Amino acid sequence: MVQSRLDEAVKNGVADIGLNPNMVNVPEAIKELTNGRGADRTIEAVGAKGTYELALDSVRAGGNVSLLGVFEQPQVLAMNELWIKNITIKMGLVNANRIPELINLIRAGKINMNYLITHRAPLNDILKGYDVFGGKKENCLKWVVTPYEK
Repeated sequence: MVQSRLDEAVKNGVADIGLNPNMVNVPEAIKELTNGRGADRTIEAVGAKGTYELALDSVRAGGNVSLLGVFEQPQVLAMNELWIKNITIKMGLVNANRIPELINLIRAGKINMNYLITHRAPLNDILKGYDVFGGKKENCLKWVVTPYEK
């Protein structure tokens, strides 16, 4: 929902388009983009009610929804509305045994993650880092902690 983050995803080729639910009805926009069909696959990676509902509302009949976000509250699965869509829903924790493979792909330059690092500061500035990153200030995507400075 942060436009600057959506813009960065498009700019860096991570997404073809960034639909901001504050500016557009996302399920309707996806239907327009797909000639009324809906998304083949949706991914909920936040763990919030709003993005959960968007993922379910935006997927096409017979599509797949992946729930990766960590939810703090239970979510409602509207079976009376979703049964007709015949969708597949999968969820789970990140498979940690694939992390070395991802690190090797990043090291080899096959996956570029550099654009995500927008801020760097030493550990003694960590409280500021949490404030800036957590508060989505200064267009911060990721805050990297550097070695301690005296």
